[in-house]
Amino acid sequence: MICRSIRVPTGGARTLRGDVSVLSDDEGRFRAYGTFDRNDNLLAPKFATMQIIVRDSDESYFPTIDHIAIGQEQTVALAKGSQFHEFAFSSLDSDAKPTLYFDGVDPPRTRVQLDPQILREGGNLVLGRYSIYVADQSYLPITVTDASPRRLIFEPKFPPAYTGNVIDGITGESFRDAIVFCYDSTRQSHLTQITDEQLLQWSDVDVDDIADHEIVRSLKRVYGIRGVTKSDVDGRFSLVPTPGGAVYGIIVWSAGHLPVTRRLPSSAELRRADIQRDQLTSDIPMYPSARIRFEPVLANQDEPARVTFWPVWDIRSDKQSDGSGQQPDWFAEFRSAQQDSPLGLPTFHPCFELLEANQLHEVLVPADVTFKLKLDSAYNEDWSPILPSDAFHLAPGEIANLGKLRSTPTIPVTVQVRDVRGNPVESCPVRFRYLDLEGSWEVGKLTDAHGVATMKIAKDISGEFGVIDLELSRDALRAANLKQRFRITRDHSSSFEIELTDQQIAAIKQR
Repeated sequence: MICRSIRVPTGGARTLRGDVSVLSDDEGRFRAYGTFDRNDNLLAPKFATMQIIVRDSDESYFPTIDHIAIGQEQTVALAKGSQFHEFAFSSLDSDAKPTLYFDGVDPPRTRVQLDPQILREGGNLVLGRYSIYVADQSYLPITVTDASPRRLIFEPKFPPAYTGNVIDGITGESFRDAIVFCYDSTRQSHLTQITDEQLLQWSDVDVDDIADHEIVRSLKRVYGIRGVTKSDVDGRFSLVPTPGGAVYGIIVWSAGHLPVTRRLPSSAELRRADIQRDQLTSDIPMYPSARIRFEPVLANQDEPARVTFWPVWDIRSDKQSDGSGQQPDWFAEFRSAQQDSPLGLPTFHPCFELLEANQLHEVLVPADVTFKLKLDSAYNEDWSPILPSDAFHLAPGEIANLGKLRSTPTIPVTVQVRDVRGNPVESCPVRFRYLDLEGSWEVGKLTDAHGVATMKIAKDISGEFGVIDLELSRDALRAANLKQRFRITRDHSSSFEIELTDQQIAAIKQR
């Protein structure tokens, strides 16, 4: 038996100073002690576990990896192999580190991790199913029977083919020659670096020559491409991803149009949502686009700071609040498509990357639609999101230059949390969110001994503070006293108060 590491609750795995090998006695019992590189006096706390590799001296049982609780006598069951086999891969990256599992016999099925030595040297195996885990790659399991060959080969598991159709969102007609690709990652580059002039060349590309085209090479600087094709004369497409790990989404794009993204959920997510896979790629609509160029800057910045922003379109109403900006006849369909993917996820995005401050950026925006562009800040408490007041209505293909858009420093704000008797509540988490950005709750601060939480808030942006980290029902968390609206209009600190009931105080998480 070999002891390799100890896993401590909340502390992760601690590697032993070299493997500790021990032999079991005639009754199969063993004891093991280990020391650590950084602390020889480390005591393993309650609930800690030790990773062990159990091997039989005559190799009639196949070696397994298990985790046993320290300080408790436990039984580790070994399965006796009936026939010798070797494992191989039809294709495997040289730096991959596969993990082999025995999934048992169905039914019942109990997964056991096996010693990597079996992958390298082979061993006596029990009849049943074996599976392999490799990061970013998927392989089909192997079922070992009496008739299985000596050499067992893991074959890559191909993701399912995705078929669908692309339509003109305004006319409903078939949309031909659109780029359709699937991806498994994003890179440090922007989609808008591909110009409409480059995209116009796509219609002349033969479907068999797509993989080596200049546009595909450009797309690979933005995404981890797993497959690419184009829609045919009827708007139809069929896309077969290359072998590998999970495919995250499909993007459809064409010159002068907004890119459309459809996230590809797991089979379990589809079952929970009661959605068929082909619903994800049916009737993908294309709408005209324009472009906006701007540079987000930090006002009165004394020292360089790495601040990023995320562009958001505000197209919630048929008209803007001042009554201007009549929307087109097809606006209702466009807005519906924005949130009408089968899982309720956004269909269109201004861009797919965070935008760094003090750099010139270009984002795709809807054409012939009146909207406002907002720049949400990415979890930065020192600088405000940017909310330009002007609405835009751009023609297809138009490029608007906005110049510098300024982010101003945030304002210190205190939130006093008290009980019904006026006493301060210590260690109470207070969060905030910006309502003007429809944002989620930000990570807030804990109140100090005086019941005060201090945070920094953007000026002239509506929002609310909230005490929402409570072990209460969903209805109880809607209580009016748990939230406090704000809109900071002054350049100096402001104070707010939240009063909690005794029941709410008792429900504070981690208290």
